[in-house]
Amino acid sequence: MNIHNSIIIIDELELHLHPPLQQGLLRNRLMDLRNRFEDNYAKLLADINIILTNTSNALDLIQLNREEIWIDVNFRQPHRIDMNVALMGSGTLQIIEVLLSIYERDTSTNIILLDDPDSHIHRILQKRLLNVLQKAPNTQVFITAHNEAMIRDANANWVFHLENQAKREEPYQAIAANLPTKKGLLQSGKSPIISTLNGGNGLDFVNALEADILFLVEGEDDALRMQQLLSLRNTNKKFAFWILRGVDSIFSQIGLLKDVFSNIKNNKTLWQKAVLLFDKDLMTDVHRQLLMEGFEGKMGIK
Repeated sequence: MNIHNSIIIIDELELHLHPPLQQGLLRNRLMDLRNRFEDNYAKLLADINIILTNTSNALDLIQLNREEIWIDVNFRQPHRIDMNVALMGSGTLQIIEVLLSIYERDTSTNIILLDDPDSHIHRILQKRLLNVLQKAPNTQVFITAHNEAMIRDANANWVFHLENQAKREEPYQAIAANLPTKKGLLQSGKSPIISTLNGGNGLDFVNALEADILFLVEGEDDALRMQQLLSLRNTNKKFAFWILRGVDSIFSQIGLLKDVFSNIKNNKTLWQKAVLLFDKDLMTDVHRQLLMEGFEGKMGIK
């Protein structure tokens, strides 16, 4: 039977049932999905692989035996012993439960409400889960979360700060619409949210360390326009912005920034991830080309 639309609420994703009963139900749902919607089952298995292994086909589900009310299912892993679903960690079981909620119904529209889905799930897997959920077919997902890492990894255009106040006249907007002003590292719109969670004040610098690209820009407007442009691209890359307050600051501070940023790193130094962005203004194309070559050749920055 086709269900044209559905609302699925998953609260806390804790093991509300006694563990053997919960795991047995999960096994039955997996086999039921395979029997009724083979295409959806294949998509679910692909998503499980992406989230757990960051590959497309490292894991497979196999049915060992079937009794009247019991189905035994194993995860098949290359070069490792098969593992029964009942022995998987609670985080893995929660990931499977979320994906089942998307794929086990033949719907034209799904609305899924997730309350704190990050319990027992490693931070890297949380990020992959978010990436998978945003691509779920015919599905709109609403997540409430108190987890700093999950909030930091989410696109600012999709994050809403529901403040604890009695009345609110204006409608809620995504935090990307109201970024605060600042010289230096552009403050993340997520900072007020993290503050309400008693998070640290180093969030913005952590954002820069975890960013794929650090843009050095003349002013706040340049940063906001770049954020708007980048939000139109379908990319999972993260960006941070350092505001220099005018083109004069670029030439006076660029050497100091190189010295500092070249010594701060995680997988790359901040300087290796930095890109300099400023207006051409009245420069000729010849001047522009010479500056580009000079910055990259002498300073090592694009």
